Amino acid sequence: EAYHQVASSKKMCYFLDDVRTTLRNMIRTVNVRADSLDTLSAVGELSYAWQLIDQYRGLMQTHIQNNPRRVLRLRSLFLTLVSVLEIPLSRIYQAQSPDLESVSQYYSDKLVTFVRSVLQVIPINIFHKLSSIAKIQTEELPSIPNKVARKSLQDLECGAERMKVAKLSHQISLFMKGILEMDTTYMGVSLVDPQDVLKDGIRKEVVNKIVNILYGVLVFNSNPSHIEFELALTRVQSEMRGFRLSFEYIQDYIDIPALQMFYSEFDRIVAFNLEQDENLYLTKKILSQESKHQDPLCPIPLGNQKYSGGTFLGRSVRALRELSHPRSAIFALGGWWDASGNELVGVSTFSKLRGALGVAGLAGCCALLGFEVVKKLQSVFTLISDFMGGVNAGNDGMVGFFNRVLEQIAPSFSLPGQQGGGRGESAVGKVLQAAIQRVEPITGRILELLCEIGQLQLLRQHMAGELTFAAKLESARLFDHLSTLDRALANTSKDDTVDPEMLHSQPAKKLLKDTSRFLHGMGFENALARVYLTLPLNSSHTINHVETVLLFAVLSPMCLDRLSYSDEFQTLIQKRVKKEREMVLDGGPLAAGLVTVLQQMHHSRTHAFCALLGQHLRASIHGSVVLPSPDQAVNSAYGCMTVDGVFPQNAAVLLGLVDQISRLRGANFDAFAAVVPRYLLDTYRAVAGKSFAAPKS
Repeated sequence: EAYHQVASSKKMCYFLDDVRTTLRNMIRTVNVRADSLDTLSAVGELSYAWQLIDQYRGLMQTHIQNNPRRVLRLRSLFLTLVSVLEIPLSRIYQAQSPDLESVSQYYSDKLVTFVRSVLQVIPINIFHKLSSIAKIQTEELPSIPNKVARKSLQDLECGAERMKVAKLSHQISLFMKGILEMDTTYMGVSLVDPQDVLKDGIRKEVVNKIVNILYGVLVFNSNPSHIEFELALTRVQSEMRGFRLSFEYIQDYIDIPALQMFYSEFDRIVAFNLEQDENLYLTKKILSQESKHQDPLCPIPLGNQKYSGGTFLGRSVRALRELSHPRSAIFALGGWWDASGNELVGVSTFSKLRGALGVAGLAGCCALLGFEVVKKLQSVFTLISDFMGGVNAGNDGMVGFFNRVLEQIAPSFSLPGQQGGGRGESAVGKVLQAAIQRVEPITGRILELLCEIGQLQLLRQHMAGELTFAAKLESARLFDHLSTLDRALANTSKDDTVDPEMLHSQPAKKLLKDTSRFLHGMGFENALARVYLTLPLNSSHTINHVETVLLFAVLSPMCLDRLSYSDEFQTLIQKRVKKEREMVLDGGPLAAGLVTVLQQMHHSRTHAFCALLGQHLRASIHGSVVLPSPDQAVNSAYGCMTVDGVFPQNAAVLLGLVDQISRLRGANFDAFAAVVPRYLLDTYRAVAGKSFAAPKS
């Protein structure tokens, strides 16, 4: 500093003063005596306080909450706590035990857990202030459009509210500054990075916030109304949107990819809760602590399950099933309606469900419905199997009885001659009457199961449609690429020139698994064409007569006398229910249930069912009425005619079921083409006010 040029430079003087202070501290450190070090070590030794230090956790968190920079002072305390390792490790080290490393790791993890618990107050306070930001952004600040008129700028200013947001953001940045100024430190043998501690703490609070919203809002009673259901979904969507926007707003202040973390944790929560709901259908349960979706540093709580039981996914699915149940809703025109014509569940409902639970949540609800479909299908086949094996008719039981019935009405492609003197009474009707009465003990239960299966399948179809619509709208390129990949994989699997070993290789299996996961999330699934379970072809009587029992259940008065065509809903609906607990049928779900059950069997059984149904339909109409042509059915002469006025009651119901089954299976379903004249379907659709044009292939 004796040089004039150095003394005149304030910057150089500052550097020299800093060097002087550092050298002075170095000299003092070198001259520290050994007895002083021993005294300092004895005073700073905290192994005795291992059982007491936890009582001061609240006090430490209060100091950090009042002044975030005090985290730097706690760093020395955390380093001093390492002395607790000396007592348990000293004897192990002297004995040269191989357990030294595992014991060191155990106590180091204990120390790290304590440090994390103390510093967790920072994420808690961050999210407390984040809730205030979310409330201001969603309730007080208006959304700014892409184009703003000059005269409306002052209305969008909201200076006081934006000042509140700025102050809260500044306070959050102070919390972040305090913990990020800590250096990376070894706690025993474990390395503690403040950035990782903060990130894990924020993840934990994100999970708790999402779980509290989902479990706190999605609570329904045993019989919810569609208004309550949609209001709950709207509220969840609003709260999630506010939390996501505010979390994304502060990501630059906390140096964390907030949006990526939000969606990652949300998908993990949905997958975990879906896994817990699946335990209801699986024999091997997966406990919450054993789940692959759990993280020891950021566990997922199960939430409050005392209302309605189950997770939020299970509650939502149960509420949706209750709203669309045939006893309270009619499936028509792409949705579910009450008797007064008010929509209960429709396209807007599934859109709100996706907005509340996201794509992962909606796909999870669809998967839960799939498990329920499997359960109902197993009930159908078990019921028929028990009936066929437990009831005896003659010497060879029910199997022989049905064999004789089929022999008497064969061949199914021909129209049997009339018997008796009554007009319209055919031989096939008299032969089938005894079989219908024989199946009567299980007819009601079969029809209920078919309607429940059809309801679940139609819900799955609508959910898949919503996922597909969202994929086309929000990720068009990914949708197109996956569509192309799906077609390519399907064509490759059908190609006879491809080596079969290549299709069964591990890379091919991994590709199919990953592709299937993406396709499921985008709704590339036709629920009605899916095989949920298979029946062996070499089975006993069950596989041989499932379609026969289903036919007699559909032809029973319990089914045909309860349904009628509705001009208002343009579908088959249940007639007026006279008793409170009386079985209720719905044409759409019944047809979807029949399609699903038939899909689980060999296609020859499906054609056999359609042939027998077509034979009965032709026999019922033959000689009964004089049908108008399709052109006459829609002109002024027949414009006021109804379905029941043109066809007999039973034939009208059967034609309605045939029409709905054909539409559900699509244009490629030709099982009815050879057994039901196209003229009958054309006339039915014309009189019913439907288009009878041939579907496009």
